[in-house]
Amino acid sequence: MRDMTREEINQLINEWTWGTLMVVDENKPYGVEVAYYTDGEYIYMISSPMGRTAKCFTINPKVAFKICDTDLKFKRWKAVIVEGKLEKVTNKEDILKAFKLLAKKMGRRKDIYEEIAEKHSKNSEKSPVHRIRIETVGGRCNF
Repeated sequence: MRDMTREEINQLINEWTWGTLMVVDENKPYGVEVAYYTDGEYIYMISSPMGRTAKCFTINPKVAFKICDTDLKFKRWKAVIVEGKLEKVTNKEDILKAFKLLAKKMGRRKDIYEEIAEKHSKNSEKSPVHRIRIETVGGRCNF
């Protein structure tokens, strides 16, 4: 087992599309799996602005985000954790950027979500777009 290099960490973050967002619900942990995408500076995700996760990070914005991969026999594995503050994206340009990144990650036209992004930017308090700055990050692997 060894620590991953920053290059290996970035590669895993960029390759994958699914991770676990961990928040604190009063005094207990709570995790939810989410699809994510990145611009290299932030991990973006779409999450209900009115669900349990939103309630939790509004009270305590400190979160952890975990991405893992393994082979079927668990002989080779790698895992990355990003720790930071989850923030709701409310700026129109950032909401539009996030939806363009989502479209790119899904292999769709970059303007496919433009109408949805525009709708959310007009009522930014109900924006489902959230992000974590990729600053405190670590990774381990077994290969």
